[in-house]
Amino acid sequence: MVRAYLARADRLAHLGAWSYLDRAGALAAARALEARPAAGLPLYGLPVAIKDVVAVRGLPWEAGSAVLAGQRAREDATVVRRLRAAGAVVLGKARTHEFAIGEPVPPGPGGPGTGVHPWTPAYAPGGSSSGSAVAAAAGLCALALGTDTGGSVRAPAAACGVVGYVPRRLGGMPAGVVPLVPSMDRLGWLARTVADVALAERLERPDLPPPRPRLPRRAAVLPDDWRSLCDQEVLERYEVVERDLRAEGVELVAVPLGSPAELGEIWRAHAWETARAHRRRGWWPAHAAAYGPGAGAFVRAGDALPDAAYRAARRRREQWAAAVERQLAGFDVLLAPTTPFPALPASGAPNERVFAWYAFVLPWNLSGHAALSLPCGYAADGVPLGLQVVAPSGREGMLLAVARGLERRYAPPVRDAAEGSAPA
Repeated sequence: MVRAYLARADRLAHLGAWSYLDRAGALAAARALEARPAAGLPLYGLPVAIKDVVAVRGLPWEAGSAVLAGQRAREDATVVRRLRAAGAVVLGKARTHEFAIGEPVPPGPGGPGTGVHPWTPAYAPGGSSSGSAVAAAAGLCALALGTDTGGSVRAPAAACGVVGYVPRRLGGMPAGVVPLVPSMDRLGWLARTVADVALAERLERPDLPPPRPRLPRRAAVLPDDWRSLCDQEVLERYEVVERDLRAEGVELVAVPLGSPAELGEIWRAHAWETARAHRRRGWWPAHAAAYGPGAGAFVRAGDALPDAAYRAARRRREQWAAAVERQLAGFDVLLAPTTPFPALPASGAPNERVFAWYAFVLPWNLSGHAALSLPCGYAADGVPLGLQVVAPSGREGMLLAVARGLERRYAPPVRDAAEGSAPA
């Protein structure tokens, strides 16, 4: 199986999903597994891609940045050790936007942090887990690991037509991951089905049962001020889901969620953490000239932010998180479009337009709630659309079960989009 995935990677190299493909290491790991029984290894032989902000022993660990060019990891990150212990085979490192900051970069295999959209090349695959999303969508791996600080798993999953899941934040990021915003960073999984990401999540949460498909009894939905941000195609698709669920007897209630613009301001103020993390590691400002324009601007803005302004934003974040937790009490899940409009153009977009694309995903990084994006159809030009499912704290099992139920209804059939054609 590993040889077949490596051959596919060669055939689809134009997608630029990989920053480094570890052919020798993957084949050696597969041969070692052949001598072992599969019992007790839930990911036996499963080929996985690892976002290049996560350490894999002996492989490049550059986080998509010239600042770290030539750096190789001495040890596996904690999550990579767990994947290997479960029988997974690491195929290589997936491309990332520089330092996992979701800024637009030139598309294509030569670009520093993104690949080619596997469905519709006129669109960008999103970020910052762009390579992981492209690899999962194009069938270059069975499971991809990403990181998510402002939607960097869920947004590219939606853009590329795959499932992207981030669990509830229960503590700090495990060892071996380049930080973006330490108080919000999370690992996340990308795959073609909800069952696949649930299998991966059970490595961390063995208490979670395998999700059995179901619909929610009571779900929160977006208030009017959030809906007003959606373009027509996204809103129409979302309202189809709402009508279908109401017809099935599901109670849907619009809940106030605060101002998306204010939440964006709070999130941006956490660049203060990024700048401090880069200073501690000696990257900034010593190597400021090596930063790309997007990452450099983000770190520079955080470096210039007064401590008092960051502390005020942190208090506002905590207040909003507590308020939204109260709003979600009594609901099985919250349902929302993953992004307010479809994927961004590959040719680039103004920064404010890019930031607006993440408006529905970054709030759940502020609060730490578990959230999942699943495919729910296509825009008229063939680009995928995503539906986001968010869980009240402690209801991650319900989230995965509801996501499986919605997947059965709305996810389009899995297609081989890797040759670059849109679905019929």
